[in-house]
Amino acid sequence: MPDPRSTPNAARHMLWLSILTIWAWIGIAAFLNESQLNDSLEQFIWAQSLEWGYWKHPPVTSWLLYLPLHGLGPSPGWTYVLSALLYATTVLATHKIAELLFDDDTATWAVVLLTLHYGFTRRAQLYNHNSVLIAFVAVTVLLTVYALRDQKTWQWMWVGLMAGLSTLVKYQALVAFLGVLVAIASAGKLKASARGLVWAGVVSVLTLTPHGLWLLEHDFKPVRYAVSFLAGPDWMETTQRQASFWVAQLRFHLPMLFFMVLIGAWKFIRHEEGSEPQRIRWRPEQKAWVWGLCAFPLVTIVFVAWAMGARVQSQWGLQLTQFLCLPLAHVWVQKFGPLNLRHLWAWGVVQVMALLIFVGQATGMI
Repeated sequence: MPDPRSTPNAARHMLWLSILTIWAWIGIAAFLNESQLNDSLEQFIWAQSLEWGYWKHPPVTSWLLYLPLHGLGPSPGWTYVLSALLYATTVLATHKIAELLFDDDTATWAVVLLTLHYGFTRRAQLYNHNSVLIAFVAVTVLLTVYALRDQKTWQWMWVGLMAGLSTLVKYQALVAFLGVLVAIASAGKLKASARGLVWAGVVSVLTLTPHGLWLLEHDFKPVRYAVSFLAGPDWMETTQRQASFWVAQLRFHLPMLFFMVLIGAWKFIRHEEGSEPQRIRWRPEQKAWVWGLCAFPLVTIVFVAWAMGARVQSQWGLQLTQFLCLPLAHVWVQKFGPLNLRHLWAWGVVQVMALLIFVGQATGMI
């Protein structure tokens, strides 16, 4: 079977195929749903007016829905449209991040792996703070990579604006941005970027100031809601919730893991050349970003659960693990080479199987 090397055209085609696949999942879910899901319904209530905050969360997610609801007319379809646009933005930004930090082949594999995550398939129909958060964080990280490369003040100001807006989506964004700072420091670029980071911080604070004033006037309701998940240290409850969280993350990655097993088994059975173990090569900058974007958030969630007794929620994992596709894709390219037709066949099989299970469950056949 042909094993074409990844080319710019092939990578571009796979990028758009990945986006179209996510859109297909959203469209099928919209067709099968008898009503909006709870998180989406919640947004329809809050989006009736523009506020600097709402009792449960910061305002940006509701602002985004407010625009089509009041500008183009009410429709239950707007949440699906917004989800489709946000997930497309996440995929596009992640692809470019992988391209800049790694290479074209890794970028192609990264978006393929994203489409094998539950959050980007059967749960992509949800319009909530998590679906908005991953898009805003991905764009912020992309802008940061550009700013680190070019060190232009205006680029750092854009980073600050997007970081502020991301925090106005969900306070969890702060964990991601602490991870970005860890990546910058680990890459040895903290001193060179100090002036830019100051500019980013100033713009971010200015962006958050109106919301801060709103919090003062409204008894810090969203903050109190966030703090309510800190239930106090209880060893048994913490253990159970941690176990539940990690089991949920494993379940969300099951299609991706099944796909990897298929490819690995095929290569092993065929005794293809290059199947022997080989050392994975990492540049220092790549290691820094993997630590900051992937390892740091996961270490943080363990710390928050054990040290602070937080009642960790499975949906938090969507953002905490959104960049795992980068190191996985990098390893995959070096182990199995660029995406080829055999990989696409396996990817298609997994997608169809997952979709049939989803349709069966939605229609009551399973």
